[in-house]
Amino acid sequence: MVDWITSGRHESGEKWDFDLYKSTNNIFLEDGQPLFLDTTLLEKEKNGHIQEHMHNYQVIAMILLLGPKMQYIQNLVQDNVKKIMSEQLLHPSTSLSHHHQREKADHLLTKPSFLASCSAFGPKKTGLVVRVAAETTESVYKFLRLQLAPMEPMIGVPPYKTSVI
Repeated sequence: MVDWITSGRHESGEKWDFDLYKSTNNIFLEDGQPLFLDTTLLEKEKNGHIQEHMHNYQVIAMILLLGPKMQYIQNLVQDNVKKIMSEQLLHPSTSLSHHHQREKADHLLTKPSFLASCSAFGPKKTGLVVRVAAETTESVYKFLRLQLAPMEPMIGVPPYKTSVI
């Protein structure tokens, strides 16, 4: 399952320009026991706008992979997210020189253009939730296309294929 939202129509000046967004995704076991409960809530505050809190991130997404048949894909995605984030958050040299300290401080102030995290859930960790924040829709689309491509043999088509216009 993929649930994602973009900040709006930039050409029209929209950028997180709404008062409230709420998305709820819940998964229950056959006996009614909750397996995964999630709510995303973006709400305009009295003294601020959603845009201020989102910084330059224009897309947020949640991807759920669940079940024993998805274990291989879950492992691939977790490994890929670790690699992606290691590259995004690579720490500069730990040298104590003034120049390197400044580089390190500048690095800490720079937000990555793409963030992703993974968490296993459920009995025997049969589920994986992946959360993404990105500056561009294209980067999330590319991430989804690459990470979910191994599902093609299971469903018969690529989950996110490139459309030709």
